[in-house]
Amino acid sequence: MIGYLISKNVKNRDFSLGFPLIEAMTDRVLQEDQSTYILYQIANVLRATCRFTNEQVDEATAKSMIPIFKILLKNHHKMVIKRTLAAVDYLAQTNGTYSSLLLKNDMVEPVATCLQSKNPDVVTYALRILYSFSLIDDKIREKFHESWDHFFQF
Repeated sequence: MIGYLISKNVKNRDFSLGFPLIEAMTDRVLQEDQSTYILYQIANVLRATCRFTNEQVDEATAKSMIPIFKILLKNHHKMVIKRTLAAVDYLAQTNGTYSSLLLKNDMVEPVATCLQSKNPDVVTYALRILYSFSLIDDKIREKFHESWDHFFQF
């Protein structure tokens, strides 16, 4: 029910439900250890929404998604993490405004923890996002340059 409610509103670009309510519902699903499928649907809808960042997602909407991203990145299912990182990546790659918004809202650590994943797609998304952050913040560039050097040796 929760996944359906969220996907119906976001798929129709109807944000009247409000991201704080979606955040609360996502947190509840995670706390009650409910179906990973619901969390996957939430992450998938957010990813689809972020794909249209230039057209329909303004800065306030993007900012209200950040707490949901943090909640979803706490999940241990690789597909939930992968979809969440894809959404964050769409925002980070769009323009400097969204990258700095993500950076200001402490998204570095949740993304950086994904570097420990055994899934190469998750690691790739995490590195792309951190690279976007590094274009804005020199401290991040210094901290993660070894990871990029290792990654780009392939």
